[in-house]
Amino acid sequence: DSAIGGNDGVGVGTVEYTDITGGHLNRALLRTSSNGYVKVTQNTNLEPLDALTIDLWFNHDAGPSLASTILNKQGDYKLSINSNNKLQANFDTTQVESTATLSGGNWYHVILTWDSIKLKMYVYDTSNNLLSQNEADLTSVTYNNQNILIGEDFVGMIDEVKIYNY
Repeated sequence: DSAIGGNDGVGVGTVEYTDITGGHLNRALLRTSSNGYVKVTQNTNLEPLDALTIDLWFNHDAGPSLASTILNKQGDYKLSINSNNKLQANFDTTQVESTATLSGGNWYHVILTWDSIKLKMYVYDTSNNLLSQNEADLTSVTYNNQNILIGEDFVGMIDEVKIYNY
């Protein structure tokens, strides 16, 4: 999808898009293997100093372990599924983990916010039921001028990735 502000992603390796039924919005990034990802080139408007919001939908293929990375700004901020099948967000040295255990084959809506004081993560299901709300104090923010990688080792679908500087 296109982005406002010139932050369009570019497919690297094997990247497919699919028309979806029962998902969030009619078309999604489909990841069938770990041989590709979407790269968003580093831009200072993706490195705000006072506030950040990441908003996205994902549906991970079913499996005993869903451990994988959904979005990674290589050392700056990262959204992943850990080995306990819980969503985990890292921002600089601060980490927050969802209380909800995720299941493969389901759509989840994630909103991650940072307001220069707190890192907050909200996880919803497709019926807009809040499954998990977690937060942690954010002690510092630094950026290392890296690209954003979306779906680098993720198998499933990712849709409507948005990053805001508020």
